[in-house]
Amino acid sequence: HARHRSRVKRGGGAAHFEFDTSEFGAATAEQALELDAALNQLSRRDAELAQVVEWHFFAGLTFQSIADELGRHERTVRHDWELARAYLRQSMDHGPSP
Repeated sequence: HARHRSRVKRGGGAAHFEFDTSEFGAATAEQALELDAALNQLSRRDAELAQVVEWHFFAGLTFQSIADELGRHERTVRHDWELARAYLRQSMDHGPSP
């Protein structure tokens, strides 16, 4: 039984990770789809802001790691994060903007 539970196809002892989409107001699958649409829209408007969201929120990178990778200051990345969060929240609350 122990060997069965530790098989690779069952995770093989990999750490379980859950991310909380409620930070962006996405508590349901429908809201997660809205978040995805809003992120795609943000990517079309400002690819760097969308990249900060993807790297921090989905990949779990720190702001310092993102700043190092982009060649920017950490404060700039934090500011970009706040701008992107505001944009995504507004987009999810009011639908897509032109």
